[in-house]
Amino acid sequence: MLDWTKRGVLTGARQDRNVPRTTDQQGGLVAGTLVATEAGWMPAEKIGVGAMVMTFDDGLQEVAGVTRRLHPMPCHKANEMTMLRPLLSVPAGTIGNRRQMLLPEGQAVMVESDFAEAYLGDPFAALESSELLGLQGVRKVLPEDRVVVVTLSFAEDQMIFVEGQALAHCRASGVGEPLSVEEAIWPETAQRYRVLSHDDAELVVAGMASLDEVTHATHPAHRGAPLS
Repeated sequence: MLDWTKRGVLTGARQDRNVPRTTDQQGGLVAGTLVATEAGWMPAEKIGVGAMVMTFDDGLQEVAGVTRRLHPMPCHKANEMTMLRPLLSVPAGTIGNRRQMLLPEGQAVMVESDFAEAYLGDPFAALESSELLGLQGVRKVLPEDRVVVVTLSFAEDQMIFVEGQALAHCRASGVGEPLSVEEAIWPETAQRYRVLSHDDAELVVAGMASLDEVTHATHPAHRGAPLS
């Protein structure tokens, strides 16, 4: 069992960040991504409803819903059209991940940055993974094989630990249901984490990139075919 489940580390940490209820791209965790659970590190595709997963703000929380989908692959048949979307290859150490990982472009993640604290007043900033492009070698790749993307949901929005200290956003299980009158008038009542706008995310990532240049960090090769 993970020792942090005994200590309750990070339980009750930062609240009141807002994540939009919709995004123009789909998020999720690529199969094989390791998730921190009560039983230890477990591949995302092995997690089912009822599993207890370690979250950033609330300690262990029960998974309320699981969906799986195939990531769009290149289609070579003339009579078939496929919306091909690359994945992001994130080198080890970029966002707290202990090894290289793949992320869909629509997946929100949380980063810790001194620049974010100076600029936004909070060292923890949530942003779409697509904003990381170029940071420490993050780039787009086309999967070489079929890729399953797993989406976990909880009773409310959560940030969960993946691949070490990386934090991935998981939406509340009710996302997609009709909004209440209060939520329609005051959307922040239905939101918990705030994903940075493109402009703010760009500044935070630029600050992280500047620090990377100072430390001369190096990163391993990527998995998947690079995009030219």
